[in-house]
Amino acid sequence: GKLQVHLAQLKYLLPRLVGQGIMLSRQAGGIGSRGPGESQLELNRRSVRNQITDIERQLKVVEKNRATVREKRLESSTFKIGLVGYT
Repeated sequence: GKLQVHLAQLKYLLPRLVGQGIMLSRQAGGIGSRGPGESQLELNRRSVRNQITDIERQLKVVEKNRATVREKRLESSTFKIGLVGYT
């Protein structure tokens, strides 16, 4: 659940990233034909995209584990009961 919420927040944030003032400055520029480098905004967007990819990968692992546990629970021939109540 927490991963899904964090993923939704990042997906909401991604198109809303904006650079203002110093945020538009270039980082790691080179001399000559290497170009001016990336702006801080581009770095932030790449970071958010990487986080989204990592969380989606983690969610797939969790879904796979839960499916395996569910299958084993349904295939087991043992009866499971729960006693509820307090006297």
